[in-house]
Amino acid sequence: MHQVVKVKVPACIGNFAVGFDILGAAVDIISEELIVRHNPDLEGVHITKIIGDNKQLSKNPINNTAGVAAISLLKHLGLEHLGIEIELYKKIGIGTGLASSAASAAGVVVAINKLLKQPLELRELLHFATLGEMIASGQYNTDNTAPCLLGSIQIMTALEPLTVQRISVPDGLYLAIVYPKIQILSSASRSALSDTVTLEQHIQQSMYLSNFIMGLERSNIPLIRSALKDIIIEPQRSKSIPYFDMMQKAALDLDALGCSISGSGPTVFALCHNSLIAQNCAQAMTQVLQKHHIEYQSWVTTIRKQGVEIY
Repeated sequence: MHQVVKVKVPACIGNFAVGFDILGAAVDIISEELIVRHNPDLEGVHITKIIGDNKQLSKNPINNTAGVAAISLLKHLGLEHLGIEIELYKKIGIGTGLASSAASAAGVVVAINKLLKQPLELRELLHFATLGEMIASGQYNTDNTAPCLLGSIQIMTALEPLTVQRISVPDGLYLAIVYPKIQILSSASRSALSDTVTLEQHIQQSMYLSNFIMGLERSNIPLIRSALKDIIIEPQRSKSIPYFDMMQKAALDLDALGCSISGSGPTVFALCHNSLIAQNCAQAMTQVLQKHHIEYQSWVTTIRKQGVEIY
């Protein structure tokens, strides 16, 4: 058995506008880091260190996404008494909409699997990571855990058995990502959503999702542009994001293919068909926040092909 495993896990854009709870993309901006050890002198899962959480997270494993994911995996393997120590280095900000909680859950199951000389395939770990993510989101969905674990753009295609599919990404796509420095927790954001969707909304959003996937698979930029829209969740969540409408308009005016909310927000992303447009969109969106004296971080990046990385 390996005694220590270190992993990095990419940030993620959940929902990707068109696919609420089922679609997400790994992005190459910041990575969560975890160190997982086997300690034969201990029994069960122990979270020994959390750095970078501003004391917001519990070290009690049953109240932590990484802890629940680890416990679930070990129980499945019949090794629930194995002594495991977890250190979390929270590089992805909590409540940013960039999948901090999912990254911890995905990272820990890969690390434990490596410690145990990989008894499970990577895709088999998704269920346990998603069980951990439920602590933060309140729902069993993979829009964050799948891309964190597997990389690229992933879509959930079945719940039983849990199944996701990788979607092809055309060359040359870039993202402008802007994080206004406020915190929006997934559980609170979800509880504020309406549970009513009209038939017309359902049909229209379904068309957007199918066209977006076809656009990616066929490298059809006009089709991607026509489909990257969210008429159900975005209108509700955007109210909590300062000057979202102004940022979105600024990006669309500069030829972004679409601009929406990452996960629960407040991070906003614009998908662009070259790096220059992405840089211009990032600058324009941040200028909106600068004008209103709101602190932010911004990145121009691509969709990351790899998920969890062992190093």
